[in-house]
Amino acid sequence: MLLLPGKPLHPAQGVFVCRFQAGLFNFQERFITTFSYLCSPMEPFQPDFYIAADLQIIATRHLLLPVRINHLDLLFLVDTGASATCIDFQTAEMLRLPLQKNTELLTSATGTETEGFTEAIADQLQIGSVCIKQQPVAVLNLQHINQRLEQMAGVQVQGILGADVLLALQAVIDFGQAKLYLKEW
Repeated sequence: MLLLPGKPLHPAQGVFVCRFQAGLFNFQERFITTFSYLCSPMEPFQPDFYIAADLQIIATRHLLLPVRINHLDLLFLVDTGASATCIDFQTAEMLRLPLQKNTELLTSATGTETEGFTEAIADQLQIGSVCIKQQPVAVLNLQHINQRLEQMAGVQVQGILGADVLLALQAVIDFGQAKLYLKEW
């Protein structure tokens, strides 16, 4: 469990929430460093060994990221609560990816579980200059997400970058600079 400084939501739960304008979320080490005008970071981030990718923060406060799969440029939603990286069925068709059934369980941050899903293997998944070969991706209907994003921010995504890739690449999200830092694969 990640505890943040702040006021408990419910004393019995021991869950804390903190609002901040800018900060770093280190996915691998599971800590958040916050920045404000009155304090400096608790532990400075050293980006020397990371590769930076530009994030787009849209009106809904979602993070979007350009991703390339098999030489096709796509737009992904960054979702630290998604257990797996996903692409839309239409995108899988456009990429002509062979589909296969998977009986594992996918989970989201909202507690939504998908048992038995379709998956494919992306020959190459590239974020900036970081390239992952033979990356499994869940293939899902993202229509409900795209309807909401289109309605609220005028954008649509072709996929979701999930915790599987974020953990593997030891991702660090810098909200203040709108950067996603990744370790070379």
